[in-house]
Amino acid sequence: MVYTVILLVEDEILAVKVLLLGDASVGKTSLRRAYLGHTFKENYLQTLGVDFSHVNLTLNNTKLQVGIWDLAGQPAYDTIRSAYYYGAHGLILVYDLERDASRQNLKNWLTQFLQHSDMPKTSVLVIGNKVDLFDSNNLDEQNKSLEETILTTQEIFPKARVNGILSSALTGENVDSGFNILLSNLIKDITEE
Repeated sequence: MVYTVILLVEDEILAVKVLLLGDASVGKTSLRRAYLGHTFKENYLQTLGVDFSHVNLTLNNTKLQVGIWDLAGQPAYDTIRSAYYYGAHGLILVYDLERDASRQNLKNWLTQFLQHSDMPKTSVLVIGNKVDLFDSNNLDEQNKSLEETILTTQEIFPKARVNGILSSALTGENVDSGFNILLSNLIKDITEE
């Protein structure tokens, strides 16, 4: 497995590539923006092709430079999207809790990723987004669907560390903790090599 390590002065910074995948309008861009500390935008503009952000942080005593690649979910971008799968250490699969078809399509997203990725082991985070639209005292059905999706993801990609959360890009609920779970798993993957 190839990982990029950047040496700056006397500090080691681990550079990792994380992809956001899922159908159009599931909230990938809003989740990325929430993680980076930006406010939620009511005026939705679909991602055209790919959008990139990066953040430098320290997690579990490891300095990270995280490149977050937000890939458009529209079928028109299938051919260009596959070029960005190369070298991805982490994968965030996002679905809309109100659109079960977007959850079912995660199998296709994962299969497409595996066809074009060069990484034998990748950490995966499954996010059921828009939990703010549901009664927080009655999430049994959403939690059951998330667990099924995690199991299916693990079956398709047995070498991956797979976790999942229900989140809200609007309120920020579980956004930071989800990204941190994924990044902690990436650190484990790299240090166990």
